Amino acid sequence: RMGTTWAANLNALGTEIAAFSAERLKQDIAAQQAFFACTSLQDVQQLRATYMQTTVDQYLAETSKMIDMAGKVAANLQADQAPHQHATPL
Repeated sequence: RMGTTWAANLNALGTEIAAFSAERLKQDIAAQQAFFACTSLQDVQQLRATYMQTTVDQYLAETSKMIDMAGKVAANLQADQAPHQHATPL
């Protein structure tokens, strides 16, 4: 059971990382296209400020989500190992 749970948890983490990375790539490409469409320095500055704030917010949220997921992985691993622990080392 421990191997299956561990693999499922790692798969969930990997899927989350891949989904976040794919979404960020789409947004980065869209931002690049928007930068090319800017017609003034003011447009560039506004777009840059919005892009940077959005990016930082998304990375902070994703980091928090990954920390929560990793905590659950650790808790599940600890719970899976508990029945196998002995009072005295073997």
